[in-house]
Amino acid sequence: MSVTGPGESSVRAAYSGRALALGAEHLHCDGLGLLAVLATVTGSSVASSAKGVGERQTRTSGGVAARQRLREVLLAPPATVAHRPGDDSAGEAFAQITVPGRVQVAELTYAAVRAVQDHNRIQRVRSTRIAVAIGASRLGGAAPIAGDHSALLRLRNVDVLSLPDLRAAIRAAAPEPAPPGSGEGSRLVASAATIALGVLSRRLGSTLLVSHLGEVTAPGVASLAFYPVTGGGSGVSLGAVGLNGTTTITLRGRRRRHDASLLAELASRVRDALPA
Repeated sequence: MSVTGPGESSVRAAYSGRALALGAEHLHCDGLGLLAVLATVTGSSVASSAKGVGERQTRTSGGVAARQRLREVLLAPPATVAHRPGDDSAGEAFAQITVPGRVQVAELTYAAVRAVQDHNRIQRVRSTRIAVAIGASRLGGAAPIAGDHSALLRLRNVDVLSLPDLRAAIRAAAPEPAPPGSGEGSRLVASAATIALGVLSRRLGSTLLVSHLGEVTAPGVASLAFYPVTGGGSGVSLGAVGLNGTTTITLRGRRRRHDASLLAELASRVRDALPA
């Protein structure tokens, strides 16, 4: 559909019967961008209620952010999602549930944190210092545009926040800056921080990545599911999309650490933890 180089597709599609799967390299297309691709493929108007973060300023420079993350990794690394031996084969595992009604991103994040706490408690793994990365977009979803317009909000110590406090924290969060080494500040310091972070990559990142496409209108589409890219310390991502009065929640992880059965258990815990 869109080729960026010899043999390298930025967007891919597959179908079976009436089911269609769309995938994209995040460098070329974010979650809302996939809705634009869906509109092109189906020939219909697709839109989302997602507002986007607009021109919200980043919280600091890339070099400063790298040094702050290095300090966090060394002194107070974020909790991970406890894993258990899974399938030895490479690849990823998935889980999906559908709940009635609308689920806001703050409610979803709150439930995901409680689900991780319950899961880690059973596995006897620390569940304090939970950090959540929230995938957002600079643009809103009223008229999705194919491309990467993504922004990343990162919240630390989410495990101690009430739902109202979490809503306020999301509204106030500044997007993460670009990676260090882009010309800001000392190149030597930025380079050293980048190397150090690479060495400590297993302790780096966030407990979870959460991304919600909002309430989507897509004429002729019976159901939607969204699986954000995996990444961070745990390699577990949680996605959501609303359609026709229901919300589909997904989990995605690396199979060797978090297999399909573990993700299904987490999905059930998320559903049970959603505010009434």
